[in-house]
Amino acid sequence: MEIPKEQILDLLRQRGQADKAAQAEGELPDKVDPEQQGDLLAKLGIDPKDLLGGLGGGLGASLGRQPPRTWEGPRLPGALPVAGR
Repeated sequence: MEIPKEQILDLLRQRGQADKAAQAEGELPDKVDPEQQGDLLAKLGIDPKDLLGGLGGGLGASLGRQPPRTWEGPRLPGALPVAGR
């Protein structure tokens, strides 16, 4: 699966890594294949799994991924949810 280079550049800029964004702009193709450019992504501090996991909903953990829900105990049949959960 390919990722637009602009998404990677935006992520680096949001992190305040303008120097790495400039490096990526010169070295990455317009469409980035994480398998082929994985070494360069790692050098830039980007985990390809975060990019792939975020497609369609942002860039993984950095943009909009929900934290895991905490366990709220067993649900009893017919029980109403408690306010605030």
